[in-house]
Amino acid sequence: MGRTFGYETRPKDDNTDTITKARKRRAREKYGDSCILCDSDDEIGYVRIVPPKFWGIADAPNLVPFCSTHKPRHHVFLDISYPGKWMRFPDLVDWKAYTSSLKEQLLEAGHEGTAFVDHLDELLEVGQVPPRDPYWLAKNVEDTLDASQ
Repeated sequence: MGRTFGYETRPKDDNTDTITKARKRRAREKYGDSCILCDSDDEIGYVRIVPPKFWGIADAPNLVPFCSTHKPRHHVFLDISYPGKWMRFPDLVDWKAYTSSLKEQLLEAGHEGTAFVDHLDELLEVGQVPPRDPYWLAKNVEDTLDASQ
């Protein structure tokens, strides 16, 4: 999981949001019947991007299909403050577009000059730095080089 400091957590006894067949069907309708990373249809499993502990719902778009090779052992929890993690899941949401859209929404709401908007400015200026995971880097050297050019 990414760093989750400062996020409101759901009480353990309130974790009743289960992954049902209907919710898996809605995720299939949104993403198809294959892995979101490689298009394989081998042993598809579903993972919540935001875990239930942090109010992640068991429905699309938070519920995403992964094959047995790419299915993470835990929830993914993609935080915009750690854009390198998003490079592992490029087919989910484009980090730069999402962050730019969020910044525009905040500016339209009159939050110009706030610490969070300044933080988004800094993130957008630096861009996506690859994760510091040597195993991920070894498998994605060519993709990383293409993204930095």
